[in-house]
Amino acid sequence: MILFKNKRYETKDKKLTPTTYNFPELYEGDTFNGLSITARQSQGDQFSIVSINRVGSTATVVTSEAHGLSTSNLVKITGSNESEYNQVYVVAVVNTTTFTFTVSNEPATPATGFIKGQKMIPIDLTNVAIKMEIRQSETAKNYLKQFVVDSGITKTDAVNGAFSIDAFIADLPATSYVYDLQFTYNSGVVATYLKGKVTVINEVTSNG
Repeated sequence: MILFKNKRYETKDKKLTPTTYNFPELYEGDTFNGLSITARQSQGDQFSIVSINRVGSTATVVTSEAHGLSTSNLVKITGSNESEYNQVYVVAVVNTTTFTFTVSNEPATPATGFIKGQKMIPIDLTNVAIKMEIRQSETAKNYLKQFVVDSGITKTDAVNGAFSIDAFIADLPATSYVYDLQFTYNSGVVATYLKGKVTVINEVTSNG
């Protein structure tokens, strides 16, 4: 799971097709303010959820069998017809079949649909190399900008899978570019988890 600015990517065995994230349009010469990312992966089987009821911002979940969770675990909710519930949440355990989490935007209650939960765990990035490159096109041989750990990429909490793409200046001519972000593991496995577009546009208002 790659989590960034409300975007998420589920990964298993480091082999899935990358998700796409397109950077917001950047003015030529302006600074992009950075991007926080958390890498997580699924753990164990999904479990069935009998109900989700919301009071204020607190959603209470009841499962059909013991969920096996602990307070502060991360849980991915899927299958709700109310899309606001379909997120990854930090949970507080009430008992063996009940837990709560904080939800935003006041979705309808109770939740409807064929709802499932799944515990998530962080990917330990301590010894993982991370690299991002921006190129003119997917077939371009040379990169225009490169970010690696300690030079454009910062591991903010490596053990818990947290890192960031640092702020950078959009010092590229105004047009659209492509990028991807790769992890290289100690085993030699190279996995591309994110890809997308970076669009740089001209300023249109004159300061003169």
